[in-house]
Amino acid sequence: MIHNGIVIIAAILLTIPCWNANDYEGHVLYVGGSGEGNYTSIQAAINAANDGDIIKVYENVYHESIVVYKSLDIIGIGKPVIEGGEIAVKLLFHDITFQNFIIRNYSKVGIYLSSPLIWISKNTVEGCKNSMGICVMHGDLVSLENNIIRGNEIGVYIEGADDVTIMNNTIDNNSIGISLHGEKRLEIKANLFSSNKIGLYMRACFGNMVSYNKFMNNRYGIKLDDSLCNFIQNNYFIGNFIHAYFEVELKHFVGAIIVRNFWLHNYWDNWNYCIPKPIFGTIHRERCHYCGDFSSMPWINFDWGPLPQ
Repeated sequence: MIHNGIVIIAAILLTIPCWNANDYEGHVLYVGGSGEGNYTSIQAAINAANDGDIIKVYENVYHESIVVYKSLDIIGIGKPVIEGGEIAVKLLFHDITFQNFIIRNYSKVGIYLSSPLIWISKNTVEGCKNSMGICVMHGDLVSLENNIIRGNEIGVYIEGADDVTIMNNTIDNNSIGISLHGEKRLEIKANLFSSNKIGLYMRACFGNMVSYNKFMNNRYGIKLDDSLCNFIQNNYFIGNFIHAYFEVELKHFVGAIIVRNFWLHNYWDNWNYCIPKPIFGTIHRERCHYCGDFSSMPWINFDWGPLPQ
């Protein structure tokens, strides 16, 4: 009898659905609308929300700096504007979506993030010549897609973050469009770099994929500084003063020969020959205790299969 009772109780328990935090579908909170329960500021809605909630922001101008410290989807309806502060938007928690805003008139950074699993899409980030549009610090598995980033000192700055995807963005009229420092496993794909002083700058970067981008009317399309084993392929270089340039310190000279960067199947508007396209750079001198000073000397990489005009 006891055995039968245990079996019956177990069968009943199995019919009761289990609940855990992952089953929470989230509530929708609204900002700027006229209905009951709408919040007047984005930060007030963030403070009231729970992890997993969705915050929808109606089109308006919001003079505030927001800090997101929960897992939320924050989505603009129309194209709401966030203005003000040194940093307009701080994303300081994992699993955040931030979509469809105009960010402008910030003094230092438009969008700052330092956590993993963040998706930033369909935003316009417009700054001034002393600011950064988007700053990613130590935030892995980040996606920047379909944004317009313009008018900044640096459009996108990334340091200490791996596995970042930068795709389908328009990056124009910045001093530096994208500035990468020590990154690896980044995918930079199908972006438009236009009218920047430097479209893409890579410092000490290793093993990144740069493909299907358009570099148009920049002073430098791509500039590489002590960056090796990056794959640069199927890009279009049109109307740049210098399409691509690299610099390597003398201590990395062997790596520059053996490891190097891999250029393949790019289109160059100043090359119409059925032979590899030379890409000119410099090996810089440095003080060597054993062999004295060396002068800088020119060096060459090649695009081994340039696309025909």
